[in-house]
Amino acid sequence: MVSYSDPAVGRAWALVGLAVAGQPAVGAAYANEAESWNIGTGLVDQLERSNRRVEVLPFWANQLTSSVTGRLPLWVNVLGPGVPLASGQRYLGTVEGRRLVVAPGPLVPPDASY
Repeated sequence: MVSYSDPAVGRAWALVGLAVAGQPAVGAAYANEAESWNIGTGLVDQLERSNRRVEVLPFWANQLTSSVTGRLPLWVNVLGPGVPLASGQRYLGTVEGRRLVVAPGPLVPPDASY
């Protein structure tokens, strides 16, 4: 598994780690675009290091060492600046121009690019 020590991933994990506390399994969704991919992939690595099972959109499933299927109560979404938010979604902060949002499902289509 690739590990990221990029400062952007560290800042993102500082926001996301608290939001997923107590969750044994978490989903992750991010676009096929450089900044979103770097942050999203780094977050998935951190989620796995914290002994959580992780599900990503099918496009990124090959990056996982442990995966989960089925309905997950919480998804971490890495969104571009123009993606609107709706009720039921919690904004955590912005890192490298990407908004981090937790929601009850993925907010990024599997083929999305910004």
